[in-house]
Amino acid sequence: LVHPLIWISSLTTPLLLVGMGTQTVTLPLWANVVSVLTLAPLVSLFAAHRAQRLPWWQFSRDLPAALLLGIGVSFSNTIAMLRGATRPGDSGEFARAPKGAAHDYLTRPDWTMWIELLLAIYAGVALMFMVQLGVWAAIAPLTLYALGFGSVWFHQAMRHIGKPL
Repeated sequence: LVHPLIWISSLTTPLLLVGMGTQTVTLPLWANVVSVLTLAPLVSLFAAHRAQRLPWWQFSRDLPAALLLGIGVSFSNTIAMLRGATRPGDSGEFARAPKGAAHDYLTRPDWTMWIELLLAIYAGVALMFMVQLGVWAAIAPLTLYALGFGSVWFHQAMRHIGKPL
């Protein structure tokens, strides 16, 4: 459920910050629990590095890419999760990318890439708006959302240059 939480957070963070403005808001307990759950991928990455006995600097090196990738694929992974859970007669298999001969999924255009572009634009516009309002707490999360969705979209778009989208 981490990917749907990240995706929902990317949509609601700008709205919450606009509503909050510069005032301090106390969140209910459930919101704090959900916030802590979004740290699960980071803890998992750290545990994987420790289990492999890798030095701390490799975790520090891998963390930015892992954050951006995790955010960037949150929408497409949410769609894949929902498809796997709701298709009657299917095996219920979670397939982020359809597998095929010669890894066709690497070059197959996918409608989710356009949603990822819209999410990157949404986060970027929200970031500019928050900077104008002086809501400095918004800079880090909105920058991560814009770069995460934007980099995944850009990577997919570069694979499709010269191919019909």
